[in-house]
Amino acid sequence: MKLRLWMVLGLVAAAYVGVPQAGYVWDDHALVERNRILLHPTLTDIFARDLWCCTVGSASGYFRPLLTVSFLLDRWTFGTGSAGPHLHSVLWHLLVVTLVAYALRDRVGDLRANVAALLFGLHPVSSEAIVWISARNDLMAAAGVIGCLVAFDRNRLLLGGLAALAACLSKENAHLLPLVLFAWRRAWGESVRPKEWVALGLALALAIALRANAEIGGMSLDEGDIGVTPRTVLNGAVHFVSLLVAPWPLTSTLSVYVPPPSIPRVLAALGSIALLVSLVVIGRARAAWLLLVGAVVLAPAALGVRWYGTFGERYYYLPLLGVCTAAVASVPAWRGWTVVTGLLTVAALAILHVRVPEWADEETLFTAAVRRVPDGYSWNLLGVELIRQERWAEATAALDTAIAKEPIQRRACRHVVGSAERIPLPDDLLLSRSRLWSDEGCKGLGQFDGSLAMALASRGLWEEAQRAANEAVRADPDRRDEIVRAAVDARSMDLDALGARAMAWPSGAADLLDQVAYLTNAVQPSVAPGPTPQ
Repeated sequence: MKLRLWMVLGLVAAAYVGVPQAGYVWDDHALVERNRILLHPTLTDIFARDLWCCTVGSASGYFRPLLTVSFLLDRWTFGTGSAGPHLHSVLWHLLVVTLVAYALRDRVGDLRANVAALLFGLHPVSSEAIVWISARNDLMAAAGVIGCLVAFDRNRLLLGGLAALAACLSKENAHLLPLVLFAWRRAWGESVRPKEWVALGLALALAIALRANAEIGGMSLDEGDIGVTPRTVLNGAVHFVSLLVAPWPLTSTLSVYVPPPSIPRVLAALGSIALLVSLVVIGRARAAWLLLVGAVVLAPAALGVRWYGTFGERYYYLPLLGVCTAAVASVPAWRGWTVVTGLLTVAALAILHVRVPEWADEETLFTAAVRRVPDGYSWNLLGVELIRQERWAEATAALDTAIAKEPIQRRACRHVVGSAERIPLPDDLLLSRSRLWSDEGCKGLGQFDGSLAMALASRGLWEEAQRAANEAVRADPDRRDEIVRAAVDARSMDLDALGARAMAWPSGAADLLDQVAYLTNAVQPSVAPGPTPQ
């Protein structure tokens, strides 16, 4: 029986049939559920502002207006529920799978093209891009990039140029499309025609002009990124590479701070490398050029590692085009491949059957991450979610674990003081815990020092609060250390110092004085020493 494209799409749809039951998770809350731009959209906000302009943040460095348009269509079509947007993402994935088949059909035949589409559509490592609504930009960019290749192959220059423009306005790595097109054509012994360069150049020029005209915030290093070293990057890379041939365990985002790779994980990484090398040996130049297609669109992921210290499974989505096409174009005909493809399909469906339901909510997602890869990043994500649920004792325990990991997960330092204060801990125990957090590496992080100073001041521990505020090595972005200093000035009746701080306060003297009054009047009675609440 021949493998038809409708069969491929049916299997892929069956693998993701449970996606509409997933909820909003992680960035979905800000970008989709509570994004102000979806309530009152304007062309300026969509096409001339940062992706995060109308959310809890304002500066992400991302310009992805078509992603916002897709969220807007979700809101108009499905309302505020999450089922419709999830179904929308699955439809994008089915479109990309179809384009993969069409991109190869005239070059390797229907059967091999459909096998490549099946491998691409069911590879479990790309599930994050499909099930996480906020990662839909990976699907949209892939549709634009592959759609451009298909259109140019059929001499549809205008359609190809529009597809390229759409890809660039969906995700930044699509700006590398000229390299992708060049490598794609070289793989088949062809050259890019001048008129294709012109069409692609015009599309890129328009995308770059729109970006240059937009108000986009800069990307800055995060406090949580301190500690990224060549060893940790290599450590994470072993896990990341191994997922190509052994896509398990899957976690929400893979940190470079994962525990040292196990022997099976190292063997899986070596297996992935052996697979890629074998494809080049068998397929020679063609396989090398096709793998280069994947490498080109994967390269920008290095910036994510540099800034965040994480590898996202979604980074694999478009690069899988190069791997899958190299595989079907290089491996010689063999009856046994029918059995191999069938076994891979069954394995992928089994993995996705387990993985997809984990996206029901953050607690389920991050609990699975902690269970599979118990690094500091996973524990921090779980702790932040427990804070959102106001489960303070559990959140503090999770954040404690994140801070105790090697290297320390410094993002947890931002939240642990506020969480511990809500249990509540006795004063003496809060002080001893804060000293431990400082010794483990939190001291010197502005948000930790400011949060600690505010927590101590709210309990009336003014001497310790002043010490914490004055010893802050880095200013708190929320300026809580400055509020504590101003409150100390007010208590000591140092009106000159208080007046100077008030005049320099960014949002006005009245705002600072109001916060000082609130802090000094909201001091809680000290909690008597006692055992730590369980």
